[in-house]
Amino acid sequence: MVDEVTQPIGFWNEIKRRKVIRVVAAYIATAFVAIELFLIVSPLLDLPSWILPLIIVFLSVGFIISVIVAWIWDKTPEGIVKTKPSQEVESEVVEKMIHSNEWKVTTYISLIVIAALVVFHIFSGNKRSHQITEKGEITVKPVTDSDHVYLIVENMPKFEVEGYRDFREYIKKEINYPENSREEGIGGRVFVQFVVRSDGSVDEVKVARGINEELDAEAIRIIQSSPKWKPGIQKGKAVNVSYSFPVVFSME
Repeated sequence: MVDEVTQPIGFWNEIKRRKVIRVVAAYIATAFVAIELFLIVSPLLDLPSWILPLIIVFLSVGFIISVIVAWIWDKTPEGIVKTKPSQEVESEVVEKMIHSNEWKVTTYISLIVIAALVVFHIFSGNKRSHQITEKGEITVKPVTDSDHVYLIVENMPKFEVEGYRDFREYIKKEINYPENSREEGIGGRVFVQFVVRSDGSVDEVKVARGINEELDAEAIRIIQSSPKWKPGIQKGKAVNVSYSFPVVFSME
């Protein structure tokens, strides 16, 4: 006779008994939030772009570990113990463990967070497909691969231009510090958002957080005049990628 756990329903009940689904839901929600926080904090702290792929690798490894740990061990009133096979647990106890209210709130919250973030990315990715005409009418254009702008891709855009070590050096060499701001001792970082197009060109440059009109204008100018980048790659194709970068005005 085939073991009950090998049957689809028996295996599903075993997954629920061992709380694997709940652990996975909570982990994915936490991973989504962690990535979103990185995307917010990264331009503010001037973090290098390679940190994001590293975080994704760690989260992927952590996902596998969390599934294994959830399958083998369980949290009980007595502490962390190794989960017994269903055959060694009375059927009544198994039913109580399957339908237990423990972790349910966490699971529901996790699913809501995941759904909210997915919906947010769908709408943010498609928002440029809607344009308002001069008459106030909204026209909808289908989103194509050439229109879509990614936040994260397999290979992020890189500034590989002869004569410069990196994009920071390009900005440092080419920037013109406005005289009025220099004389008044005004400086700091202007955070600029832009899109690196699939052909490597820089487009849609705008200030995310500025200092004053003069420095903001120079930050936009230096980004707009950037040589072509090596475009981001997704599934073997060059794609448009949203990018953030701080333009530093320092009197040193």
